[in-house]
Amino acid sequence: MKKGQLEMVGLTVIVIIMIVIFILFISLNRGNDSGAIIAGESLYANNLLNAIMLYSLEKGSVSDYIQKCDQYTQSIPQDDAKINEYCIKDDIIGLMKPPLLKINQKYEMLFSGECGEITDINPGTCGENFITASPYYIRTSGTCKISLRVC
Repeated sequence: MKKGQLEMVGLTVIVIIMIVIFILFISLNRGNDSGAIIAGESLYANNLLNAIMLYSLEKGSVSDYIQKCDQYTQSIPQDDAKINEYCIKDDIIGLMKPPLLKINQKYEMLFSGECGEITDINPGTCGENFITASPYYIRTSGTCKISLRVC
């Protein structure tokens, strides 16, 4: 065998070994897609919470209503008519249906801080298996932190 032919055989063997290593690398990493699934679900939960907070009602967005709810709850004397108008827990519950939520999907919406008289929605529904959206903060008389868990 001539020297040129021997070099071609060696190069071919090296290329074949690299292809086999690449195929093994791809096949071993392909089974670990759970990170991508969790990231996609977390993105869904974040988008859902942002859509709810920016949803327009009669006199502004849901986040505007939460600010006004806290404002009228803090006022002295309290204006019960305004509190009932702006503390919109039932309206938020009405939003949480298709197309925003998948059919029969459960959720929890948790309010902490200065959120007026709005209380948690469906607390304890998800148990231990849920995807959490990044918290949504609203500047009120303090800060209202809203968390969404999608089961």
